[in-house]
Amino acid sequence: MSSNPTIHFNARTFDALANCSDRVTYAIARQTLDMVGHLKVVAYKSGDTEGTMYSNGVQEDAQGYYIGNFTPYASKVYRMGEGTNWTRKTTRPQWFHSIWNEYGEMITENCIRRYLKEI
Repeated sequence: MSSNPTIHFNARTFDALANCSDRVTYAIARQTLDMVGHLKVVAYKSGDTEGTMYSNGVQEDAQGYYIGNFTPYASKVYRMGEGTNWTRKTTRPQWFHSIWNEYGEMITENCIRRYLKEI
């Protein structure tokens, strides 16, 4: 699944992230994935979209860590809008963005507090 998220941080969070360790970065990705799963906001019909999210977990490449849904149709389903008749009532369009917009600052601050004692 490919997407181009736009994330806005306040100055304090941005300064902390600029100095954060690999451990904190991984923890932010993991907690975001866990929050998406816990709130059951991923599209769910056969369970494949949600299942691939869990089975792949947090991935790493040359650009850093990433999470996603790894089915051939995930990116199409991800872009479906508010008017979609989802099989699960808790599903949100663009679930990763939606959760990040709602909980991203809290997740980031929790991870920084937990792993960077000096902040």
